[in-house]
Formats: sequence, C-alpha cells, structure tokens
Amino acid sequence: MLDEMEYFAGKNAGHDAAMSVQGVSPRQGVTGVRRQLTVLGWYEWPRLARAFRPEVQAYLAKPRAEARLRQGDDGEWRLAEVETFVHRAGSPWLRSWSAESATSGPAALRVEALYAAGDESDGTVLLAADDFKSMTSGSAAGVDVALAPEVGGEKGKAFRLSASNRGAARRGAWAMAKKTFGFSGADLGEDRIAFGMWVKGDGSGALLNLQFSTPGAYTGGLSDHLVRLDFTGWRYITVLLRERDAEHFCEYTWPYGGYANIYRSMVNPRHLGAFTAYLNDIQKGGSAAVEIGEVRALAMASNRMENAVVAVNGETFKVPFALKSGEYAELDEGFWTHYSAMGDAIERVPGGGAPAIKAGRNDFSFDGGERGRAEVTAFAFGRTLPAFVDELTPEMRGTMRYEGMMPFEYAPAKGLLPPKAIPVRPGEKAAMSLDVYGPATRPTFTFRRFFGFSKTECVFDAEIKAGERLLCRDGRAWRVERLRDGATVKEGSLAEPLPVLDGTTDFEFAAELPDGIPCVVDVLKEYK
Repeated sequence: MLDEMEYFAGKNAGHDAAMSVQGVSPRQGVTGVRRQLTVLGWYEWPRLARAFRPEVQAYLAKPRAEARLRQGDDGEWRLAEVETFVHRAGSPWLRSWSAESATSGPAALRVEALYAAGDESDGTVLLAADDFKSMTSGSAAGVDVALAPEVGGEKGKAFRLSASNRGAARRGAWAMAKKTFGFSGADLGEDRIAFGMWVKGDGSGALLNLQFSTPGAYTGGLSDHLVRLDFTGWRYITVLLRERDAEHFCEYTWPYGGYANIYRSMVNPRHLGAFTAYLNDIQKGGSAAVEIGEVRALAMASNRMENAVVAVNGETFKVPFALKSGEYAELDEGFWTHYSAMGDAIERVPGGGAPAIKAGRNDFSFDGGERGRAEVTAFAFGRTLPAFVDELTPEMRGTMRYEGMMPFEYAPAKGLLPPKAIPVRPGEKAAMSLDVYGPATRPTFTFRRFFGFSKTECVFDAEIKAGERLLCRDGRAWRVERLRDGATVKEGSLAEPLPVLDGTTDFEFAAELPDGIPCVVDVLKEYK
C-alpha cells in the first residue's frame, strides 16, 4: 500500500505488541499494522534518529515532508521523497483540477470510493428559515461583516453573509454567522451524519467554511467543510461529517482552535451544538458575499462505483474494480490492487504503466458515473536516498533488532501472491518469527539459497480457522490460538526449523484456502 512504511519494532516490544499497537487487533484489519512505523519507547528514539543519514534527517525535518521508506531486495533501506496530491472529486464541478509539483517522474494513484448524502426530501431540518433571525455574527479586526437574516430567492428563503476586508491579513480575514442549539444541542439521531443546503456564490474566490460542532460537554468536536466561492448562482452543497477538512485548518487564521477539537473529537449528531458559516481568504480591499438556504440533516448513503477513470495530464487510467463506499484501489509498481475499507487486499491485477507527473502544473480529471464520488490521490516520487548510515553503533543495532516485513494477503486465484524474497540487511543474520491468520490449512514456507541449490521447506501441520492465528516464535514450536480469548486450539513442532537468514533468500508460500478466502501472513526478523 502506498501510505505504508515498513516498520521497526523496538527491542523491548515483542512481535505481538507490534501487531496490536493502538488497540488494533491484527486480523481486525491489517491497516493498523501497516501504518505503524515504530513501536519504540521514548528512550529509544534518539538512537534510531541518529541511524538516519544527515541528508535524510534534513529532509524529514521540513514541515509536512512525506516519504516512503522501503527495504530493497538487497537488504538496504531507502527513503523516497514523496509529494502527495489529494483531491475529493465529489460534485460534478469538482471533477477536474490541477496541482503544482516541484518534481517530475513516475507516480502512483489511489482512488477511494466515498459515501454520499441521502436525498434532500428525506432530510430533517436543522436550520429553518425562522432560525435565520436568531443567528449571531462576528468578524476579525479589520473586517466589516453584515448579516441579512431573510433574503428571498429562487431556492426559497436564505440568509446573506457579506464581509469586506479593510486591512486584515488575507488568510485571517474571517467573518461568520452562527446558530446555536442550546446546551445539549439538537438531536438528529444516529444516522443523520450528512448535511445539504443551497448556496449562492458570488465568484469572489473567497473561502466558505460550513462548520458543524458539538458542545464541550459532549466532546466539543468541530467539523469544517470548505467551499471555494469561485462560482456564481446557486449550487446544492452536501457535506459529510466523515469528510471534515481538518488538514487545511492551519493554512488560515480562525477564531477557534484546539488540537482535540479539530483533529480528534467526533461531532455527535445526537448533540449538534451549532452551525456556523465562515467567510475567509478575502483579499485586502475586497469583499465577498454568500447566501445560504435551509440546512437539512441527511442520512449517509452507500454507493457502488464502476468503471471509474482518472486522467493525469491527458493519459487515462481505468480502475479495473467495482468499488463500494470505503473501498479503494491503488495503482503502484505495475499493478492495480483492490482494498477493503479496513485495508485488506481483495484482488490484484496487472495495471500497465504508471502516471507521469511533471514539474509545474499537472491536470487531473475523474469520471465515476453520475453518482460516483471519490477521493483521488497522486503520489509523485522524487529522489531516493539511502536511509541509514554505513556503520550502525551497537546501540543503534539494539534499537533496530526487530525488523518487520509488510504482512501479505495470500490468495493466488485473486492475484494475491507472497513476496519473492526475504531481504536481510547486508552483512547481518536474522532469525524469523511469524503469524498466519486464518482461514488456512497446512501453511508451507519454502526458502531457497545459493541459487536454489539449498532448499528448506517448513510445513505447519495445522488447520487455522477464521478468527484464529498460528504463531511460531522460536523457529520450531508453534501453536494455533483463538483471537478473541488467546486460547490454544492446537500446538506442535516443525520437523525442519525456520532457517536463520543472511543476504537475500528466495521465498515461496503456499496454503490450502477454503472457498478462496485470503489468509494473512506476517513475518518478523530478529537480528543476531
């Protein structure tokens, strides 16, 4: 997966700890493991940080720097600089966009199918026309605000928020209109987690922020949803609480904040405390105005998106899978891979060439059918650097004693195959421990060295059912346990122990799969 980094587990963090970090059970979704870079105590970080080369440290110290850290077949760890371009192609007018890149070269794509808002006619009114008169307004110093609470229009009654910037910094030139719903907030029910409203833009290019919030007694969560007023006339705007625009919060100055409120706390639809419309990003000496009609709380609807196509600088890439809301597909290294919403691989097929990103402006478009909504991400890869210093100190080696491989799904009929080799850092040796998450029968690991002349085949004579895993920690003894309570179902010992590896070892894996359901294999190396 493109957002994953191979991870190191600290010398005091066992294999199981690495798998269950942040409360994510290993088979509940492999995503929790894959997105985990380290499981190190605070006292371990300095030694690991010094293991990175100075040029890598300098790059990672840049604000919002992104990178992909991977181990090559030669055992060397390399870090690739990455530019990430994310765009939510929801409404029809958002399906063409551009992005500026500082580099040129191959890229990878991710297309995630999004949920949709339910029909307007089935909505519950959150902000009615009668509520417009009780709204309050405010603005930043140097910004004049005006609130007209009852404006007639072709889409029914609306309120009009206008602002002029006399001298505030453009990205802090905010004005707002707010409606609160009492101490415990409005109770919309559990399912009303989307909102719809008619919005009239003025073409000023200012930023409209549609914010929904929960009172402090009920988490205090804030959910921002940004709309650029680069259009004139009326548009029906829908927003979903699961799609908050928190990543852009720090780009502007607002009269609110708080890490937990913006980035972590949920907005509870059973305690909807306030609706606020903000204007911001108004140029000095300029003005902006927006009209907003009644706000309805809507149900969230699941979609099925077929035949989706992404175009990058005129070259088209067709997604070969039908995607349900929450699922996503990635094109990387010549393959399209279909993932579940939990991050489990479902299917993999050849995908042809990679998109090309160029320095400067890049043009994108998306077509997902009439109701298809997607978040499209392009990953542009820049220079690749050796990650670690040539000579690791004993302290560094201790910190990097455990080294994880990416867990892999196995289902040959679905194109899900194991890696072809297990690499080991040059000049070192590593023992293995492993987990196999069912369903799978008689998992078999085959290792070939010395150009195939040396072969070690390790067969686990066990049936691993769904909800169970096989563990082998010392290279020979194994047991099958239930995930829900850790109870041992079966145990045994390998006739041929797992080998100690050095260099790069060719690798094969096979298992019997009931009904073709993928199993998941996780291998951890321990350096000696």
